[in-house]
Amino acid sequence: MLALYHSVISHFNFFRNKEMDALYMALALMNFAIGLVGVFVPVFLWSWGEPLWRIILFIMLDSIYIVALVLLLPSILRKFSDKSLMLISIPFASFYYLGIDFIPLYPFLFYFLPLAHSVYAVLFNTGYH
Repeated sequence: MLALYHSVISHFNFFRNKEMDALYMALALMNFAIGLVGVFVPVFLWSWGEPLWRIILFIMLDSIYIVALVLLLPSILRKFSDKSLMLISIPFASFYYLGIDFIPLYPFLFYFLPLAHSVYAVLFNTGYH
C-alpha cells in the first residue's frame, strides 16, 4: 500500500512549489476566462451590426500585429525578466477586454484593440515560455 501511495504522490510534484502552483492556477483561470470571452468577441461584433468581412479583418489584424511584434520586439524583450513581461502584459489585456464594449462609440478602437491584444499575447507568452 505504501508503494502505491508513493507512486501516486510522485506524479504530483507541482504541489511542492507554491509560486509555481499559484502561476498554474492563475493560468488555468485566465485561460478559461479568455476562452469564454474569446468565443463571443465575434458574436458581439456581429450583434452590433459589423459585416462578416470586418469581423474577419478584426481577427486578421490581431494575427498580423502579432507577427509584426514578434519580428520587431525580441531585442527589447530580452531586457526584462519573465515575471515582469507577464506583469506588463496585464494592462494590455484589460484594455482589450474592456475596450470591446466601446467599439460602437469609438470606431477607431476597431483597429487599436487587436494591437492591444497582440501586445498582451506577445509579452505574456514570451514571459511564460
